[in-house]
Amino acid sequence: MFEQIPFDKPVNDFDIFKIVDDYDGLTVFIRDGQTSSEFSMFFKDRYGYSCFDEADLHKTWLDVGHLTCGLYESSNSELLQWATAQSPFDELPFPAKHYLLVSMNDVVSVITDETPKIEITKS
Repeated sequence: MFEQIPFDKPVNDFDIFKIVDDYDGLTVFIRDGQTSSEFSMFFKDRYGYSCFDEADLHKTWLDVGHLTCGLYESSNSELLQWATAQSPFDELPFPAKHYLLVSMNDVVSVITDETPKIEITKS
C-alpha cells in the first residue's frame, strides 16, 4: 500500500519536465502548473526507476487507490517484491522503499533506500 508524503507547500498540479540520471544520482525536475514555480526531487542512491504516462498505469492506480499529484511511498509494493525476487540473495542489499511521483502527465517510480531531497529551483 502507498501513503502520500505531504509537500512543505501545497502543490495541486504539476508536470515533470526533465529527468537527469547521472553519477550523482537521479534528479526529477517539476513545474507547478498554477504558479510556474519549479522544484527538483533528488534521489542520491537508487536501485532502479521508471517513467510512464499516467494513463498507462491502470493497475498502479488500483493498487494505490485515490491517486492525485504528489509523492507516495511504500515499503511493500509489487515492484519491491519483484526487485527482491530478482536478487540472488532473495533480498535487496538495503532496506528499500518504493516512491511514486505522480504528475499530471507522468508517473516516476523509484526504488531507493533514502528519502528524496526536494529543493525549490525557481519560485
